[in-house]
Amino acid sequence: MKNNCFRIIKPIVFFTIILSLTDCTPDDKKKTSPENQFDRTKLLSQASEQIIIPAYQDFQKEVTALDANINDFLNNPTIEFLEKSKTQWIKTALSWQSCNAFNFGPAKNFNFGSLLENIGTFPASSTKIENYCSTNDASLKNFNRDSRGLFGIEYLLYEENALQQFDKSNTSNVGRINYLKAISNDVKSQATKMVDEWKTYKNEFNTDNGTSSSSAITLYYNSFLICYENLKNFKIGIPSGKRAGQTSAMPQQAEGYYSVISMKLIKVNFESIIRIWKGISLSNIDGIGFEEYIRSVEGGVSLANNTSSQLQIIADKIKELENEDLEKLINSNDNRLNELYILLTNTTRYIKADLSSLLGLTITYSSGDGD
Repeated sequence: MKNNCFRIIKPIVFFTIILSLTDCTPDDKKKTSPENQFDRTKLLSQASEQIIIPAYQDFQKEVTALDANINDFLNNPTIEFLEKSKTQWIKTALSWQSCNAFNFGPAKNFNFGSLLENIGTFPASSTKIENYCSTNDASLKNFNRDSRGLFGIEYLLYEENALQQFDKSNTSNVGRINYLKAISNDVKSQATKMVDEWKTYKNEFNTDNGTSSSSAITLYYNSFLICYENLKNFKIGIPSGKRAGQTSAMPQQAEGYYSVISMKLIKVNFESIIRIWKGISLSNIDGIGFEEYIRSVEGGVSLANNTSSQLQIIADKIKELENEDLEKLINSNDNRLNELYILLTNTTRYIKADLSSLLGLTITYSSGDGD
């Protein structure tokens, strides 16, 4: 009797095992795995051809105009040429906000730091700049990135007595004249290098469909995160005194402090962050971004909706403050700035912990703030 029972049960167990194995086939994994379901090459092609390269091209155009205006000013230091240089500097600094999220690939190919470090380090160190000017050292062969770049130019153009400081008839100004000329040309050269190198790098970038820690999508994703956290932590957090360990606000640490356009820079930078999230081209044509990527995986629709909603709330808050002086907002303890910082902090988990987990992407940097 026992043997008959065994003969009946055995086929049933075997059939059950077959069903279990069928449920775990690779085809089923393809339905739920972010590794197989989404064609990342389409996102990457959209990024390189419609967002990154056009941003670098626009920056190159603006910085070339800035360099020409600065040379006009140095050759003929009048108030007219100074104001033209300042106006063009603002255009260039705003254009840079659409480039500073792409600090990977060719942007790492520099001897004294990355593109972001060399061009976008702020605040500028007045002490280091004054030292290089006084010693007539315009070699730029050093790691003092806070002594050059866009914000080194800003410091020199926006100082109160700039006309006198660049008066060619005064021989003591030679070092200052040479230094401004050198850092302006340096920024222009680096912008040109980016445009040239992305022409070939884009092919490698576009066709990398993997998700390893060195893959194109991981590089792009981490740069997106770093850009967001730099805005939160360094453009708002430190100037406002919000970072751990700060005992007071430090408005002089803000980006665009001398030109008083900090909030405008923040606005354009955040627009660039949303562009990456949504895959919107520089000419405002909607495409494929991280929003579409996360919607393609199980549980991603809810996260995409929440993230998009929060990003829009932040964008609206920034727009409300766009024309304000950041230093005045800080000194007056304007609660709108505090609300903005809280919104940015609360949204971090959506694009960082939650997004990376669902997409299976590695976060390769440490922000040090516990987010």
